[in-house]
Amino acid sequence: MFHLPNKSVPAHTLARTNFPLYVVKSLTERHILVAGGGGEARTGVVNSIEIYELFKCPTSNTCRAKRIAHYDTDTRAIMNATVFQKGDHFILATGGRFGMCVFYKIKFKIEDEQYIENNENDRNSKNGPVRRRSISSGKLENGNAIHEPPVQPATIEQLNDQQVNLTFEISKITDFQADFDKTKEPYLKVVKYSPNAKLVVTGGSDGYIRLYGYPELKLITSLPAHKDEITNLAIDPTGLRMVSTSRDRHAYVWNLKERSKLKELKLNLNNKLNGKLIEYDFRDCAFGTVPSYPKRTVLYSAHNPFVRTRPPCKSILCRWNTKSFEPDHIIYTGIEPFSEITVSDDGKFIGAGSLTGNVEIYHALTLEKLYTMTDSHKLFVTGIEFLNSSFESKMLTGDQEASLLSISVDNHIVVHHLPKLQNELGSLGSSFLFVLVLLFVYIVFGLLGL
Repeated sequence: MFHLPNKSVPAHTLARTNFPLYVVKSLTERHILVAGGGGEARTGVVNSIEIYELFKCPTSNTCRAKRIAHYDTDTRAIMNATVFQKGDHFILATGGRFGMCVFYKIKFKIEDEQYIENNENDRNSKNGPVRRRSISSGKLENGNAIHEPPVQPATIEQLNDQQVNLTFEISKITDFQADFDKTKEPYLKVVKYSPNAKLVVTGGSDGYIRLYGYPELKLITSLPAHKDEITNLAIDPTGLRMVSTSRDRHAYVWNLKERSKLKELKLNLNNKLNGKLIEYDFRDCAFGTVPSYPKRTVLYSAHNPFVRTRPPCKSILCRWNTKSFEPDHIIYTGIEPFSEITVSDDGKFIGAGSLTGNVEIYHALTLEKLYTMTDSHKLFVTGIEFLNSSFESKMLTGDQEASLLSISVDNHIVVHHLPKLQNELGSLGSSFLFVLVLLFVYIVFGLLGL
């Protein structure tokens, strides 16, 4: 069991955008990406991708953020996405309405210090860096940098050089249709990438899982997975297995190598209310690694009661054994329904967002709730993402145990800090254990005649 110190750093707003947020991703130790928008309606709400750089605030001993790149996605609002590194740049694969999967390239670019200006006053640039001009550009046209001749991209190693000012160039690579729902408007609900399997995997409103080889992006197979729209896909870090969830209230384990279904996940609960069995959906799921054993993986899932009742039933967080895919540990978390869950890159923590705007952090091993921030957002949480667990990220955030980002359609990017954990045993308990060990050693030595 763990407890938090009395003094903790509260959650605070990192930034506020001028469009609804649906995607948040950690790019590097000090850069985050957000995306979203208002869609096709000509309401004046833009559809955009933005990148923010984190820096440590000396007065508050925590991190702040400044926008360093902006890209207008025209009439397409990005509703879900995955991001991965490819050589000296990143690839952002996105989904949304009309069943289209759109790929963007994000590459580093070194900027000259003398051209950096206050980026708070520039919210009108359409695409490209915010208030930064390339060393090779020399001029601006319609608020956008002209890149002639092309700027040599920065290397990954230069990313951590605090003397180098970096921004990002964002450009569209390709798009293709990945959902073909004939009963209603096609909608690509989820896009995932497995570096080990070299696959891009999509799921949409037509209930099909589609596998594309990367980087060719040629369709390998289409799996008729569910009878209703797919809500999420979680790929094992090994690239061998995948879990799909759907609005049909079923969740399946898939063998990615054989392209076959292995098993259906079942909670096997017998909870009843007023004599009726309480049914739960599969709201979200995520794989994580086991701390200190990176080759071992664990599956976590979040479940909400399928029917609202009075009194309200509690939601469930479950950890699954990935050998048998049977529930390993189940806890009831409260009446706040889940919207999203995620796992930290070191496998130690689970982050959760709710449909009421709350954000929570759980210990991955015990499923103990370590942190709760009620009303973090005015509306439901649309995305959560842990910051990198590296030394540099921890220095930016004030050496916290973990830091979790949350977003919502309220346009706010909020960071939540989990302070260093303290074991409930405390110093007195540790001293008592030390005395017991000495006593045990004394008795053993006495029996041995030493």
